[in-house]
Amino acid sequence: MPQSTQPSAQHGAFSGDILVIDDEVPNLKLLTDILTGAGYQVRPTTVPHLALQAARTRPPDLILSDVRMPEMTGFEFCAALKQDEHTRDIPVIFVSALQDVEDRVRAFELGGADFICKPFQTAEVLARVQNHLALRNLTLGLEAQVAERSSALVAANRALQAEIEEHNQAQAELGDTRRFNERLIETANTM
Repeated sequence: MPQSTQPSAQHGAFSGDILVIDDEVPNLKLLTDILTGAGYQVRPTTVPHLALQAARTRPPDLILSDVRMPEMTGFEFCAALKQDEHTRDIPVIFVSALQDVEDRVRAFELGGADFICKPFQTAEVLARVQNHLALRNLTLGLEAQVAERSSALVAANRALQAEIEEHNQAQAELGDTRRFNERLIETANTM
């Protein structure tokens, strides 16, 4: 279950659990420093397979992923994430030196939420992270409201069905009583 995101009084941002994947340690350290400095809980890794396992074990609120990595690309990572019902709704922001429109389009087609080109600006990374965490928080809140209202509607429907059954039973009993009274009247009239 994703941890809820609460406003951070210190930075005006939404705190959250962020998984960061980049095979280049300097890039990973830079992103980790930027995000932890802004008050986010960061789980950095250089290995996409470990990141996938970590996301399945304890889903983060947001994932930042490089695209070009050995063993498993960021695109392959995202595709695997989106195929798992427990991780498919986690927003993924790609952070990459790829500049081609086709690469960005592919990122979105695979379910990516955003794409930041390297070299990136700290303010841009923080703004995009904050926006996606806020959207995630709103989405989770709406899903909880929908589930709560759906549950209330199911309970109200059951109560209404029970009331209809009681009404139908009362109608049947009233019909039986009416027929019985009509027979009594007929019998009394024939005597």
